[in-house]
This record gives sequence, C-alpha cells and structure tokens, in this order.
Amino acid sequence: MMKNNAVLISSIFLYLYIFLNTTLSQEFNNVIEEVIAESTRLEQPLPKVPTSISIITKEQIEKGRQEINIDEALSVVPGLFIQNRYNFAQDLRISIRGFGSRSSFGIRGIKILVDGIPETLPDGQGQVDSIDMSSIKQIEVIRSPSSSLHGNASGGVINFISDDNVNSFLSTKLISGDHGFNKKQIRINKHSNKINYSLGIAETNYQGYRQHSQSRNKQFYGKINIELDNDKKLITSFNHTNQPVSNDPGAINISQVADNRKQARDKNILFDSGEELKNSKLGLTFIYPINSYHSIRSNIFNISRDFKNKLPFKNGGSVDLSRSFSGGGLSYTYNSKNNKNNRIIVGIDIENQNDNRKRYNNINGVLGDISLNQKEIVKTNAVYIREELNYNLFDIALGLRNDNISFRVDDYLLSNGNESGKRILNNTSPSVSVLYNLRNNIALFSSLSSSFQTPTTTEFANPSGEGGFNPNLNAQSSKNIELGLRSSSNKINYEIVIFKTKSINEILPYEIEKYPGRSFYKNIGRTGREGIEFYSKYMMNNNFTIISNYTFSNFEFDYFIDNSNNFSGNKIPGFPENIFYTEFLYDNNNFFSSIDIQYVDKIFITNNNMFSTDNYFLSNMRMGFEYKISNFTISSFFGVNNLFDQEYNSNIRINAFGARYYEPAPGRATYLGVSITSSLK
Repeated sequence: MMKNNAVLISSIFLYLYIFLNTTLSQEFNNVIEEVIAESTRLEQPLPKVPTSISIITKEQIEKGRQEINIDEALSVVPGLFIQNRYNFAQDLRISIRGFGSRSSFGIRGIKILVDGIPETLPDGQGQVDSIDMSSIKQIEVIRSPSSSLHGNASGGVINFISDDNVNSFLSTKLISGDHGFNKKQIRINKHSNKINYSLGIAETNYQGYRQHSQSRNKQFYGKINIELDNDKKLITSFNHTNQPVSNDPGAINISQVADNRKQARDKNILFDSGEELKNSKLGLTFIYPINSYHSIRSNIFNISRDFKNKLPFKNGGSVDLSRSFSGGGLSYTYNSKNNKNNRIIVGIDIENQNDNRKRYNNINGVLGDISLNQKEIVKTNAVYIREELNYNLFDIALGLRNDNISFRVDDYLLSNGNESGKRILNNTSPSVSVLYNLRNNIALFSSLSSSFQTPTTTEFANPSGEGGFNPNLNAQSSKNIELGLRSSSNKINYEIVIFKTKSINEILPYEIEKYPGRSFYKNIGRTGREGIEFYSKYMMNNNFTIISNYTFSNFEFDYFIDNSNNFSGNKIPGFPENIFYTEFLYDNNNFFSSIDIQYVDKIFITNNNMFSTDNYFLSNMRMGFEYKISNFTISSFFGVNNLFDQEYNSNIRINAFGARYYEPAPGRATYLGVSITSSLK
C-alpha cells in the first residue's frame, strides 16, 4: 500500500518540479523576503535549512482568529495533527509524525520552546497553556526527530518566538463567540532609544459546548529588549497564568455520543473532574558578540507551577502538585567567514525539575485521606556540538548531543512501605544533514537524525497504585531518514518530504479497571513510521493566496506482543493515515476573507484496530475589515468554525477502559471581534 502511494505521489511531485521550473521559472524567481529560522541553534534563512521545517508568520497566527487555542494557526503544517482544542483540563494533544499521539494530557514527545527557553520539562512533558497567541510573531515547527539539537522529547520541535515589534502602540481587543466564549486583551508596545518593551494582559472565559467543560484563564506577559554597547543584548521575558477553573467532561462511549453529544461522563460530574493552576515564568537571555568571528549566548530561567486536579475515581483521584523548574544554557559560536562559511556551536544545557506530588482520595469531589506523598526530582545535564559548512553547491550540517537524565523519587508516605527509587537514563543523539542547491531558490535535502523520549514522571506512575516508579518502563528511541525538495520564490513556495522512522520501546498508554480514567504506560517492541508530506503556498497575485498541504502516514507496530495478544502489523492508534488541508485567502489590506477545508481520515483507537473513528471534512471561514482614522487602526472580524456543522470528535482517548474513547466537538460556532490600535509617539 505504501509503495503504491509513494510511486503515485512521487510521480506527481516530479511533474510538479519539472513544470514549476520550466514554464514558471522566469516569472517566479524574483527577490523574496527572507525568513530566518532560529530553532536550529544556528540562525539561517528558511531555504537553507537542511531538514523539514515549517514557519508560520504573525499574520497567519492572529489575523481574524478566535484565539481559543494556539492550534488554530497550525493546520497549515503538514505532518502535524492536533486534538483537544476544547478541553482545557487536558491541554492540547499535539502529534508530529505520530510522536505525541500517546499523550492522555499535556504534550509528550515534542520539544516546546518559547524564545529558545524550554516549556518542556526535563522529563519530557510540555504545556502551552501559558502562551497567548497575540504575543507571538512567528512559530517554527521542525517535523523530524531533533534530539541532537534539543535533547529529550524531541520527536519534533515547536519554537514560539515572541513579538519584538519596534513600533510603539497601545492595543485593545475584544472577541465574543458561541458557547459562552469571550476574550479581552490589552497590550502596549514601547520603543525608546535602546529599550524596547511589550506588556500584555488577557482574560479568556469559555462555558463550553459540553456539560462540565467551563474554563477561565487570565494571563499577564511581557518582554523587554535592552540593546547594550557593541551589539550586546539583554532580553527579559516573563508571564503569569492563573487558570482557576478548567473542568473535564471526560470521554464517553459511542452509544452515549449518539444519545447526546453534549453530555459529560457521569463520573466526571460526580467526582468534579477538572484542574486549577497557577504558572509563573521568568527568563533572561544575554547575547554577546565578541567580534565578527566569535559570539556567546546564555540564558537562565525559572518556572513555578501550582497545580490541582480531580480525576473521576476515588482512590488517589485528587492531585496536588507544586513544581519548580529552573535551568540555563551557555553556547559559544564560531563563524569562520571563509569560502566554506564554516560555523560551529558548542553548548551545554542544565535543567532541574522538582515536583512535590500528593494524592488524596476523591470522595465525590471532596478531598479525602492522603494516599501518596512523594518528591520527584528530574535533572538533565547535556552537552552538544553542531557544525555547518558549505562546499560548492552543498550545505552540510553535523550534530551530536549527549543527555544524562536522572529521576529520583523520595517517598514520604511510609505506611505502605518505602517506594523511594532512582533511575538514570543516558542517550547520545547524532545527526547528519545535507542540502544540495539545485538552482536559484530550489534545493534538495536529506537528513539522518535520531530522538529519544524518557517516560515523564506521570507516565512512570506505578500501576500497583503505590508510590515510586514503574520498574518495567524504559525510554523510547527512534531513528529517522528523510528526503525533501524545497522551493521558495515571491510567487510560490513548496516543500515535498518522504520520511521513514524506526522506533524501539515505544511508550503506549492503557487503563485498568481499578483506576478508570487514569492512564498507565508500557513499552512495546518495535514500530515503523513512513510517510509523505507536501506543502505549497501559491500567491496568484498581490491579493489572492492558496495554501495547501497533504500528509500520508503509514504507522505500524512492527513487533508488539501484549500478553497473549499479537498486534504486530496493526496500525498505531491515534493518527490518521491521510490529512489534506487547503485554504483560500483574499487580502487587499482593507478587507480580508479566508475559507479553509480539512479532510481527516479515520483514526484507529485501540491497539487491536477493532475500533476507529469516521473520516470527516472540517471547514472554517473568517473575514474582516480594517479602517485607519488619524493615528487609530480599527479592525473588525467575524468567523465561523465548523462551517458545515460536521459531527466529529475533538479528542480520542487511546485504549480507554470501558470503550469510553470519544470527546465530541462542537457543531457550527460563530465568533466576532474588534481591535483598536493607537500609535504612540
């Protein structure tokens, strides 16, 4: 099946390549605006990045969006699939080439960065609930395994780069929509001499489509850039998130979906399932160019998080977590500026995660007796090196990184025995990438890379229900090879990638009857992922643009025997085989309109492949006007999500006990908004 699809699609891509570079080359090969990628450690123009990467601009992120979650702008990225937009108690479930699809909550297997500072913990768990879309100017997505760059949980990388607009302005925005959605935001940006700062406050409320799915979120964020002498820079970033309510309606079975899509699971209501959190972050980055050949970059950060949640069962069903996550990095870059443009970066990363975790019995939503009291400490010490050089028409990148990650748990509840323990996981990750400049802005690239993923402290939970770590759970490792073709011009951009990934000790979730609604994890033997990704952006004229992508994914268990069940050859659950997306965008500065259509193939839900979702088409539209009066800019916009009222699920819970797999998504929903921006002198 894969071979037939590969031959067909590769033939189409070959025709595309010949056509675009013969009949259209004279018209399209003009000077284009340079887009710089930062997530590869050494900044470089997008066409020169020798691996599969997608970059999303501020206009794509924000213009006419509802801003209910950061996934709204990520649909344009091939190879990426996101679920759980509407359940804020579980956070987004982001998957890149299948990495991350195992997550029952939060983000796994993918490195999340904000301005190069990690939002992913040393144990591999990440969140995006403290990121406000309006504060971001660019999103970079590396779609291939990248542990040689960023270590643990780098099955892919998403780097959010915050806005550093040098214009001075004051802006306010109001958005209101169906299902009790509203968002209020105020932002000020000020540039003065060598200091540029941006501050923002946002409040989001959402009643929810389903029962018991209310959420409230308040954020304060800021960034200060100070330009020092001789091009030195000091960058300070900070934010605080207060999310006092995020209810979890839970997953339901197929008959309950047919009966009432809006209903919550009865036990989620009975046990008052949901979470509340406070998250604060402070980061400092210092950039010190010594001269034109040598430079130093360093950062330090601290993130504190207080988190409480209730799960839909009694024994240990209430969690109280206090977390401190701190660390820093130091790197030295050498730029030879010779005929090979040789660049080398050497660096270290040090991270320290301290979790004080307590579990109590959940007595119908009321805190009961304590059942677990332990301190979990995860430390990462890493060293890396990356070299890039140019040889004639070839750009070559070599990377190597070693991570030493230690897990320690100190058990303070000794009535059921001392479950203290320690695990040390070590991994070395190499990578080799080559880019060949075919002609003008057309390049062929190939890369060999690897990644590893440790279990998170939550995934390390002992299925016995007692404290300590699961002694039978180990890290997952993967090796990837890809071949791609990329073209960039002022009229058309496209990227075509074929990839193949092999993994061992894949980590997958399961549930047990004693703790329904709580996931435990185990290793399986071997898995294989292979697929094709295509992206194109065609600017027909100054006003009309078409963006399209297609992803074909063939993800299988190569070897997986679970007790007496042999799942070898089955599809890995949680990721559709085919995804297609296209968007038609019209923009003449004063008016814009957009309509997009996404096709999502069926998704297998269980390891035995006996259950799957239906395929579906999802369409959204947005439009808006912009007026300028004196020094004020007024923007009004309107949008419709799920334009054709398609029934689908916003999230699927893999291998859930009791066949409770489905979290139904809203039908057609509208929103409207207005923003007023005043320039400041």
